[in-house]
Amino acid sequence: MGTFQSTCSKWIKIYKGFCMSTTIFGTVDRVIIKGDHVDLVDFKFGIGEIDDADMNIQGQAYLLGVMDKFPELQTATVHFLIPRRDEVLTHDYTRADMEDIRLRINMIVEKAELENAEAIPNTEGCRYCKHKLSCPALSDKMLPLAKKYSASVEDFEMSLWGNYSPEKVDDPMVLSKMLNVAQVVDKWQAAAKEQALKLAVEEGVEIPGYDLHYRNASMGIEDAQEAFDAVSHIMSPDDFMGACKVSVSALAKKYAEKLERGEKKNARAVIELSLEEAEVLPPEEERDRSPYLRKSRNL
Repeated sequence: MGTFQSTCSKWIKIYKGFCMSTTIFGTVDRVIIKGDHVDLVDFKFGIGEIDDADMNIQGQAYLLGVMDKFPELQTATVHFLIPRRDEVLTHDYTRADMEDIRLRINMIVEKAELENAEAIPNTEGCRYCKHKLSCPALSDKMLPLAKKYSASVEDFEMSLWGNYSPEKVDDPMVLSKMLNVAQVVDKWQAAAKEQALKLAVEEGVEIPGYDLHYRNASMGIEDAQEAFDAVSHIMSPDDFMGACKVSVSALAKKYAEKLERGEKKNARAVIELSLEEAEVLPPEEERDRSPYLRKSRNL
């Protein structure tokens, strides 16, 4: 890690830089300007290889944005710091290189924006496309995937999937089959997330376009009285109660523990009635009664 550490020590204060145009945008980790020279620094914490700094389109896009924003800059160095590989990739540029870079980026953008281009589903484009629900090309890609994961969608003809977007369907049978496909795709998505998370956590692999984060550990407290006793010297009972949430389901479950077997099914109704009489529950019209569909058990 010597190379990485010694290089890093040169970059002390800096500020967030950015690359922005009418068609592309992004954020570079660090921009360091000294006189008419700029150092652009981007950290890569995965273990996979990336393109060298002399051809990396991400680094060149960042550089073009910074050079456009600060016309006084004449020279630049792009640095990619990859600590897991103990690598620092760098390349020097001059302002004279910007037009070639601009031409390269414009060609890439124009190719992607061709209005009459054949629809070619891809992970980046489809993710943000407003037509993904009604795109036949994407449908043709997803249905074979669904069939591979579950035989329950084999009777769903490709023509139906390709010609209908969900908001235009009023045939319950077609919608039922669409829901079957959706459930399978959801399972495939969950499997993809699980594998990507495993690689990121266990092997340090960088998943392009995704950052690894950790949620705060869940610290639910079972005994409310013990919790209050522990903080009562710094918190009043009213403040403590204001931080607590009461679940009707939890109350009903606790109440049901004291009932005979045949009476347990009425526990929630009794609790709700008591809360309603005390005017504790919100008005009926404010209660969340959101409808949802669940797979029938006999299917």
